[in-house]
Amino acid sequence: MRFLGLVLILAVAAVAAVEAAPTWEVPWWDGSWTYRVPVTVANVVDADYEGFPIEVVLSDIPAGHMLFPSEVRVLWFNGSGWVAVPSQAYGEERHGDGSIRSVRVLFLADVPAGGSRTYYVYYGNPMAVPVEYNLSLIHI
Repeated sequence: MRFLGLVLILAVAAVAAVEAAPTWEVPWWDGSWTYRVPVTVANVVDADYEGFPIEVVLSDIPAGHMLFPSEVRVLWFNGSGWVAVPSQAYGEERHGDGSIRSVRVLFLADVPAGGSRTYYVYYGNPMAVPVEYNLSLIHI
C-alpha cells in the first residue's frame, strides 16, 4: 500500500486548521483501495463542528493511480470501526493517458469543540461502485 502526500488543503472557513496526520496506528479500511491520504481537521473554536464543509485538493497523483472521481471515499476510524463520511469528488484534471492528475474532494466533518479528527481519503479502486449520499455538496 502506498500513501500520496497531501499537497494542498483548502478549508471552507478560516477557523479550520488542517494538517497531515500519522497513519501507522490506523488499520487499512479496505484492501480494494490502493491509496489513502490522511487529513486531520482541528477545531479551534468553542463550538462543535457538525457537518462542517472541508475541501481537499489531491494533486500530483501519479498517472494510472486514479481513473474515476467516483472511486474516492472519505472515512474516519472511531477506534473500533470505520465510519463513511458524505463526500463528493469533482473538478478533476487528467494526465495524457486519461487518468486523474488532481481532484477536489469536499466532505462534511464533525469535530468536537477544541478537538480534532483525522479523516482518510481513499482512492485507487477503478472497480468501485459509485456511492450516492442523497445530498449535493457542490452547487455550481
